[in-house]
Amino acid sequence: MIDWRRTTRGFVVGHFEDVNGQPCTIQQSANAGALWLGTGMRMHLDMDRAREIALVLKRFAETGRLE
Repeated sequence: MIDWRRTTRGFVVGHFEDVNGQPCTIQQSANAGALWLGTGMRMHLDMDRAREIALVLKRFAETGRLE
């Protein structure tokens, strides 16, 4: 499950863990039309997490927003 919050600058950021418990984030960037996704390492996603991320990425691709 993604825990949605806002940064101190007002950007939407989602916190979640991959199947190994590695902390991951997805965040709207100050650069319009871009986002940050990942950790310092590769993410190991299960099908449920992949589906959830896919929905978020689809919404971002269509609207340019994470919310």
